[in-house]
Amino acid sequence: MEQIEEFLYQAFCAAVFCLALSLFFQMTERYSDLLEGGRGLLEGDLTLSSGEEAGQEETVTGSELMLILHDVLQEDIEIDGILLQKGGIYKPDGLVGAQKQYRKTVIYEEGRVGRIVYSSSVST
Repeated sequence: MEQIEEFLYQAFCAAVFCLALSLFFQMTERYSDLLEGGRGLLEGDLTLSSGEEAGQEETVTGSELMLILHDVLQEDIEIDGILLQKGGIYKPDGLVGAQKQYRKTVIYEEGRVGRIVYSSSVST
């Protein structure tokens, strides 16, 4: 009798585990569909997603700019007159000074981010 109870308990636990696993996969699929739908909505209009005005400027530190360069570029970037094309990974050595401040200007072309220009200003 004791073995039957243990078997039924293990069968119940296995059923609960399978149910939880299937629920997890179903939620993962719905989350992926939601992300794809959001990307589709934002793909045509990056100006609404960024919330920035054309030509808006802000200040960026050299360290933040170094972090941007360590990843694949999503748009063309110009640093002190040197153009870096999107899709590439660039080493910041010689391009960016960690102690400098950079003025970031976003340039829009046809409603999309065309290029981001970083110009160095006075070092801190």
